[in-house]
Amino acid sequence: TLSLFSGAREEAITGSNVDVLVLHGSTDAPIVDVVEDNLGLTLVDNLSYSQFAGYLSLDLANYTINLTSDDGTATYLSYNAPLAALNLQGQAITVVASGFLAPRRRHSRTLVFHVTAFERIPNED
Repeated sequence: TLSLFSGAREEAITGSNVDVLVLHGSTDAPIVDVVEDNLGLTLVDNLSYSQFAGYLSLDLANYTINLTSDDGTATYLSYNAPLAALNLQGQAITVVASGFLAPRRRHSRTLVFHVTAFERIPNED
């Protein structure tokens, strides 16, 4: 499925932050929350398959992000989000959760669940 977000940005609204658009693209993953681990702050609440969460305007920092059940009782996966280390200040990026949370063994080429971030490539004008 191809999902389009009509309000996509190329830059953060606040130049010192990073604007992050989140898409739940995993067909077998349940409704999830996205929680910043160190602060325990819920960044995205109750995101279901094919939904965009809208832009999060985050301070330039390195984060640990947990994908949890919508009630917060289970942590499915954790990821490093090194926004500062990648020098993403002033950028707008898109983060896509994709693949299968529980791939079937009989499908040896099944894509395992992963999170990928994309940023705009500047024009070479």
